Amino acid sequence: MDTAPTGKLHQQTLPDGTPLLRLPQKRFYRQRAHANVFNDHQLHYPSSPAEMKWTPLYPAFQFPPARVQFADIGCGFGGLLTSLAPQFPGTVMLGMEIRISVTAYVDARIRALRQIQGLLPDDATAVGGAAGEGKSGEASAGGTNSTHTPTDADKPSTSTSTTAEEAEDRAEARENALASRQKVPGEFQNVGVIRANAMKHLGNFFERGQGDEEWNEEGGVPERSE
Repeated sequence: MDTAPTGKLHQQTLPDGTPLLRLPQKRFYRQRAHANVFNDHQLHYPSSPAEMKWTPLYPAFQFPPARVQFADIGCGFGGLLTSLAPQFPGTVMLGMEIRISVTAYVDARIRALRQIQGLLPDDATAVGGAAGEGKSGEASAGGTNSTHTPTDADKPSTSTSTTAEEAEDRAEARENALASRQKVPGEFQNVGVIRANAMKHLGNFFERGQGDEEWNEEGGVPERSE
């Protein structure tokens, strides 16, 4: 009789053999808040913007003509990126973070969110605007117009040093819950992250003036006029 091996964690897979991704838990990716940008971090970067291969980060986009139009330098745990991604699904956004564990967290979360969105049925209600809001504009943890009963976790923190972090964690939890139930514009295909030292190597990734555009209210960035 076949028995399952003990003492090992087994990776669940989809019917086609693709590993089933799980949303990462931030507590396993904590790292000190700052890194010395003058240290040798053994980073990999292109010799010029033309040498950068963007397709692995954004498989749903064709490069060129697509190009990164928004960069969040020092993106941290990527909350700004994932909140903006559904609002501007046609805009390619990149997070740049120097810390190893934090970059790994953002990358794992983006990949998991993409897979979750791809597994949702096509008739799942698409949600416009921020991924953390329902159609009514109120934050929803289980779909639009859901009723939320306040708990101790919703009460303001007594420590000012952790208030912002706790608020970010709550917003991320709502965003994850909503993305697990409803389609969002772009399905997070337009957002990616790399580990990089922007103070030293920003010019290795972007052409001069590449991100020098104005945002418009129609949900995107206009083409540059020469």
